[in-house]
Amino acid sequence: MAMEPIVQLGGKYKEELSATFEGLRQRSSVSVAAAQEQLQLLQQQAEQLKQSSPEALVGTLQDLSPVEVPTPKLLDTFGWLTVMEVTKTVVSVLTSYLLAPFIGLFFESLTAIVLAYGVVPALLYRQLTATESDTEHRFYLLSAAAAEGLLVGFIINNRYLAASQPIAAVTPLFIALVAQLGEGKFPSRQAFLGATLGSGVLAHLALSILFGSLSFPGFLLSALYAGVGFASIQLLLKDSQAPSYKYQFIYFIGAILSQGIVFGIFGGAPPAQN
Repeated sequence: MAMEPIVQLGGKYKEELSATFEGLRQRSSVSVAAAQEQLQLLQQQAEQLKQSSPEALVGTLQDLSPVEVPTPKLLDTFGWLTVMEVTKTVVSVLTSYLLAPFIGLFFESLTAIVLAYGVVPALLYRQLTATESDTEHRFYLLSAAAAEGLLVGFIINNRYLAASQPIAAVTPLFIALVAQLGEGKFPSRQAFLGATLGSGVLAHLALSILFGSLSFPGFLLSALYAGVGFASIQLLLKDSQAPSYKYQFIYFIGAILSQGIVFGIFGGAPPAQN
């Protein structure tokens, strides 16, 4: 059945989270040797980034040649991204409506912006590259999603957007679902990209119309989410053997930056309360 891999993936995530919490409870402090290994790994990856030319990246994004779609990899990557985005959204809403005044006692909006768009992504990247465990990768990504939800919720509380923003989890959700349900049915890479990304944009539009929140900033943000999804998929198709966390990190940070750009351009001061 087409839905069976999705159910199995959900069960695996549940088991891994339980195992991760238990492992973290028992973990001792990081040794000096482990820290040195981490530093060497970061240096190696920095060298790899230097060697990767912008032309190669552009070539990867423009590549529309036939390719065998690694459906299990896509389902694993964007399935967990959906969980992350749901977590971020829930924490963000709770923070915006309930916790923002309390958080405001500790730091201001500028500090939250620096943390959300600089410190948390850097710390997340450091933790992801310091371990080879997929279970720990997912735990760190989920923790970062909760942290970003807290910070972004506080930031949004101090910015006003005329219409509701699109639900960030919709794009990765439809990428995962369409990739799984349409496995083996796409005649070309263009058809695959159009179906996975186009369905997400259409879902955003449908939800906006249904709830009467259709607006240009909202449409732009949904288009940016699709653009980040496009880049993530193309990079994954280029090297499907790389760890899933790399593409999850790319999409997650890209989505956060997209949201920040839209709120920075179109957001304003909250309306005065009468």
